[in-house]
Amino acid sequence: MATLTIRNLPDEVRDKLRVRAAENGRSMEAEARDLLERKLAGDPPDLDDAERARRIRSVQEAFEPYRVAGLLLSEELIAERRLEAWMETAEAMADTRKRGGPIDPEALLRQAERARRS
Repeated sequence: MATLTIRNLPDEVRDKLRVRAAENGRSMEAEARDLLERKLAGDPPDLDDAERARRIRSVQEAFEPYRVAGLLLSEELIAERRLEAWMETAEAMADTRKRGGPIDPEALLRQAERARRS
């Protein structure tokens, strides 16, 4: 792999790259690499705000039948994560029973916390 150094990059370009990288959860280097790869591969240019908004509305409309009435999307995500955590705990309890060991809720919580961190 080659290395590229860019000199005399205007501050406003660097700042836009930094913001864009943060929005995409990448380093500035990874963001620059992605931009170059997409541009040189002939990918379509970035969407303007109106097109981005139109596409977001389209996706939201497509998922509307699956939404829970009266809940914010963030509340749905939190509820889903809580359900996943409960199911992980239930699976851990079942595994412990299969091995013939006593179920220690505190040990299960520690195990779940370790699994969550990794």
